[in-house]
Amino acid sequence: MVSMIELLAAVIMTSTALYSGKLLPQLTTPETKQHRNSTINSTLRVAVDIANVGSTNTDKATADTTIKNDVDYDDKMKDDDYVAIIDCIMYNGEPIVPVRLEILNATVDQFYITEAIITFAGKKKEILYKDLNANLFKPYKHKIKWNIYEQPVKWEGKPGLSWKREEAIRADIVTKIKDDMNKGMLLSPINTVVVNTDADEIPDPKVLDELRLRKKYYIEVMDHPVHLEMSFFYFNYNWMIGSWKKGHIISAHDLLENKYNLNRLRTDEITHPVISDADLHLSYGFSVDDIIRKLESFSHQEFNAPRFKYREHIMKSIQNEENLFYRTVKHMTHYDYKQLSPPLQKFHEELCEMQGVSPIDGKILNVTVVLDPAVNG
Repeated sequence: MVSMIELLAAVIMTSTALYSGKLLPQLTTPETKQHRNSTINSTLRVAVDIANVGSTNTDKATADTTIKNDVDYDDKMKDDDYVAIIDCIMYNGEPIVPVRLEILNATVDQFYITEAIITFAGKKKEILYKDLNANLFKPYKHKIKWNIYEQPVKWEGKPGLSWKREEAIRADIVTKIKDDMNKGMLLSPINTVVVNTDADEIPDPKVLDELRLRKKYYIEVMDHPVHLEMSFFYFNYNWMIGSWKKGHIISAHDLLENKYNLNRLRTDEITHPVISDADLHLSYGFSVDDIIRKLESFSHQEFNAPRFKYREHIMKSIQNEENLFYRTVKHMTHYDYKQLSPPLQKFHEELCEMQGVSPIDGKILNVTVVLDPAVNG
């Protein structure tokens, strides 16, 4: 007699065949794409229904164990029942990135990190931060796929292209993922989900784990993107100033079919479901010198001006919890940083020490903050 696990595997194999074109032709008209996608989603729904209705408790326990086991990714690729999670970020030397990797390492299957040889503002880097900080990435090198971006020659030396560069750098990862799937280095698109956030938008690993087959958000993310609502912090984790919903998760199938645009998902009005309490976004979580470096590098070049980069202004903003750009902060809620995961607690303490404020209440410490005169002297 065929077991539920065997039946489920057969349904998943059928959906894989659907995607590859073995059972449905790879036609390019919108109508046929819509029909094929609908058929695939229906097949996946059947698979989940079988699992939810027909599986015994023992079957479910076995599946959960398979998901949680720390086995090599190559072994996971042999499991038709496995859903891989890819975490995609851009990197420009942000000190929080190694902390992000530590927090997500047990849940994420592959980290795709894009670093450009130029900043968003167009300045060429003397050395890539991935090489400068190579030691920080050693514990995770078996999971990291580096994607190095070079801008088109026609953009070189041209002002006013910072937003185009950011969009191009973010979108470039799609090509890298597609190439790796074509080479058989990743699971099929219908067995893969992609997390697209900025480096300082760290999702909760428990939320990501709910993207797996038969879990809470699986059907949702296979149908359409979902946004992540995160608590929003400024400078450090002493004070929360609201929520942030730009980060999102999308199925690799929808991404590679160009059904959605990674940049538009961040900038357009949110029309897709939102997962609440999806964890933390920290804006300007840097030392004074690194804040200056960011202002000189990022897309908002209107803020790359002396009145924003003045050292005493930055220190005053941090120590008084004021907006760096002279905007009114409507509401702030004190946050007990001991609620953070241990890696983030340590990061917060070290960050506050660099900023000259207490990690407990953000008050000014009686210490001298050393400012590097070589940075924007």
